[in-house]
Amino acid sequence: MSGSVSKETISARVVSVLVIVTRRNVGWCACEGESVTPFLQFHLRTTIAVLLLGPPSISAKQRYTQGKSMPMSPKEQLIRFPDVDLCVFEWGKPGGQQVLLVHATGFHARCWDEVVAKLPRDWHIYAVDMRGHGRSSNSEPFTWAQFGDDLIRVSQALELKDAIGVGHSMGGHCVTHAAGHHAEFFKHLVLVDPVIFSPDVYRERGDEGFASVEEHPVARRRGHFSSIDEMRQRYVDRMPYKIWQRKVFDDYCEYGVLPASSGEGFELACPGYVEASIYMGNFDANLYQLLPEIKVPVIVLRADPRDPDSKEMDFSASPTWPALASQFPHGQDVHLPDLTHFIVMQDPDLVADFIRAGADSQIVSAVG
Repeated sequence: MSGSVSKETISARVVSVLVIVTRRNVGWCACEGESVTPFLQFHLRTTIAVLLLGPPSISAKQRYTQGKSMPMSPKEQLIRFPDVDLCVFEWGKPGGQQVLLVHATGFHARCWDEVVAKLPRDWHIYAVDMRGHGRSSNSEPFTWAQFGDDLIRVSQALELKDAIGVGHSMGGHCVTHAAGHHAEFFKHLVLVDPVIFSPDVYRERGDEGFASVEEHPVARRRGHFSSIDEMRQRYVDRMPYKIWQRKVFDDYCEYGVLPASSGEGFELACPGYVEASIYMGNFDANLYQLLPEIKVPVIVLRADPRDPDSKEMDFSASPTWPALASQFPHGQDVHLPDLTHFIVMQDPDLVADFIRAGADSQIVSAVG
C-alpha cells in the first residue's frame, strides 16, 4: 500500500516522529508538523520487535553494532563493455548485504563516501560512475534510456540479487529503470529526489526550452582549474555548495576532476556539454509504464517541489512529482521540506538511516 508522510494519519496530530532503525539501534528523525504514518508504524513495529523479542539473528545484531562502520578506502574496478568503460567502487565484504549507489547528473560515485561511512562494514556496497562521469569513459549517447540500460549491465556484471538500490536525482531514475526490467536485482529501493516528473510533463513538454546543447547554460560552466584547491575556493561559499557537509563537498571536488588533456591543471570529469546533453533529454524518459512492475518496497525522499511557473533553473528544488510514491505498489513518500534537492550532500546520515531501514523489512514481516 502506498502512502504519504504528509497526508496519511494513524494517530492524533501530536509531535510527529519518523522512526528509523539506525546505527544507534533506534534513530529518531523529527518530521515537524506531520502525523504518524504507515511508514512510522512500519518502523515502530520493527523497533518493538527488536526490543521485546531480541535481535532475530546474529547478522541482524551485527548490522547495528556501533563502531562497525565502513572503511573509507574502496576498491576500484573498470568494467569494460563494447561501447563504454564504467568505473565501479566497492566497499565491504562479498556475501554481505548488497547495496548499489547511483549518483546524480554532473556528480560521481565518490559523492556517496559519507553515506557509505555510516553503513555496516560487513555489507557489500558498490557505487558506479555513470558514462560521462567520474572515472568512466565519455562515450555517447548520453540518453536516459542508455543510462538505465548501462545500470542493468553493471548490475548483471556485479551479480546483484536482493540488493538495496539507492539513486539520487538521475540515479534514482536509473535505479527505477533497472528495477522495472529486472525484479531480481533489488529487494528495496531508496529514491532520493529522483528526476521523475508528473505524467503530464512527459506528455506536454518535449525539451528544456533550448534549441541546442550549446545554448544550455550548464554547457558554459567553467571546466578547467589550475588545482583542486582552486576549484574548492571557487565554489565553497556559493550555493548550493555552502550548505553541503564539508567532507561531501571536498569529495565532490577531489574526485570530480581529472588531469587536463593539455597536461596542465585539471578539468571536470563530467564536462559541461555532457551535463547539458543529459538535461536536454530528461523529458523523453517516461518510466510510468514500469512502476506497477516494481513490487518491492520503495521509499521516495523528496524536497519541496519546483515552482511550475518559474522560468529560472532552480537546481535546489525537487524535480520529483509529489505523488510519485503512490504509483508504486508498495511506495512510501517522505517529504523533507528543510532540505534541498541535494539531500545526499546535506544529510548523508539521514540517507544512510533509510538504507539501513530497508535492510530490515524481514523483521517487520515477522511481527506485522
